[in-house]
Amino acid sequence: MPNQNKTVYSDKLNRLFKITTLISNKDGLRRQDLADHCGGVSVKTISRDIRALRDMGYEIVFDNNSGYQFIDKNFLPIKKNF
Repeated sequence: MPNQNKTVYSDKLNRLFKITTLISNKDGLRRQDLADHCGGVSVKTISRDIRALRDMGYEIVFDNNSGYQFIDKNFLPIKKNF
């Protein structure tokens, strides 16, 4: 029987990578947009993921006009092959 915790962790890691890539490349994304781009997860999951990224040191802010964005425009997103 496969370890389900490993699968969940892997999915979250892929989602975090996807979220950082989306925020750095697109303007105006809101939680529902990010949820749709991440395979239809819930907006609560996206909120937890954004909180996790902030806890890791990513300076992510939300603006009603421009959606989620990084404070530092020169931010380099996570490299997938770290």
